[in-house]
Amino acid sequence: MTRTSRLVAAAVAVTGCVDPATPDSAITCDIEMTHPRATELQAIVDRPAANGIPGLGVAVKTPDGIWAGAAGFADIENGVAMTPCHVHSWESVAKTWYATLALRLADAGQLEPDGQVADVLPAPVLDGLANTEDVSLREMMQHVSGIPDFNDQSAYLTNELDDPDDDDTPMDLLDFVRGQPAHFEIGEEYRYSDTNFVLLALAIDEITGDRSDAMAREIFVPLGLEHTWAPLPGDPVPAGRVNSYWELPGGQLENVSDYQAAYDVQVPGGGGLLSTPLDSLTFVDAIVSGTLLEERSYLAQLDWTEQSVQWADERGRDNGYAYGLGTSRRIWTQDGVPHEWAGHTGGGAGTTAIIMARRDGQYAVAVAINLGGFLGGPLNELVDESWIQELIAAAETDG
Repeated sequence: MTRTSRLVAAAVAVTGCVDPATPDSAITCDIEMTHPRATELQAIVDRPAANGIPGLGVAVKTPDGIWAGAAGFADIENGVAMTPCHVHSWESVAKTWYATLALRLADAGQLEPDGQVADVLPAPVLDGLANTEDVSLREMMQHVSGIPDFNDQSAYLTNELDDPDDDDTPMDLLDFVRGQPAHFEIGEEYRYSDTNFVLLALAIDEITGDRSDAMAREIFVPLGLEHTWAPLPGDPVPAGRVNSYWELPGGQLENVSDYQAAYDVQVPGGGGLLSTPLDSLTFVDAIVSGTLLEERSYLAQLDWTEQSVQWADERGRDNGYAYGLGTSRRIWTQDGVPHEWAGHTGGGAGTTAIIMARRDGQYAVAVAINLGGFLGGPLNELVDESWIQELIAAAETDG
């Protein structure tokens, strides 16, 4: 049974058992965005919501300026319309934020990317975790560590779906892969693993004393981001946070806001980043411009590993996928010319997200949807990479 089929079976079993959450989704949004192609962009954003997507928020950068829009609902139960000011969970997009934070700390001499995680984290954290005796922080950020992913463990998935409101800690997540064999020797292959970034977040905690404060100090404040958080357990839910939904077989929507909120504080590094589309757009634009990092770190973050390219080629991926330090690549064509884009995607129980910026800095896009992307289904197919490219193409103007 595949991971997706296990999740579908478990989701069907718990249907009706998840009480709808009602975060304070009402929010004032006075943003006015003018753009020469605003009408065309809004029409594309409206289409998925008209076809059943709960809601989505979008921000786009083009040579003509920045545009933000939204469609659908932030809260279906209470009829709260989605706005560009609503706060979303960005799931694995957080990996780019945490890798950037690690590199900021490296630039300040507080962290050594090629240092071993065993030199940073205490033995009880790493006990029984494959390859952690010798793996470096860099190799974890590149997903060439061979460390198993707790998300692939059926025991973890069963635990999460049986008790979506539990208070698992990062250590509890690591327990699901203690004693599991490594997928391969360090550096031999590429294999995506959320465990890598949970360990990275814990290492940042060890180095700084507080990963959330460090994130704010090193990234949020320098970029002027006022609507982005790296939440810790017990932190208040920010006003304007969307409700989260997943799609069950047959197209039914289930409110999983509590589950999504719990995951956001249980999985630091691999998730746990709350933001608006506009703030996320500012961040990914900074990734390709290099404004946050010294040149050495900037180039390292976007240095795509041979292992990830080989992995993508073996699977026949034709979108130019590759992976650097917590950042992935796409090759998208505009006007017949292929361009390299950098960013990340994210998907969880109640959210689907993507941030991407063209390497020349001319274009960037951030999209967040309050529909879970890991179960699949017909609604999920309405917003894919071809839809993103259509949005980008609509943003282009003559001249």
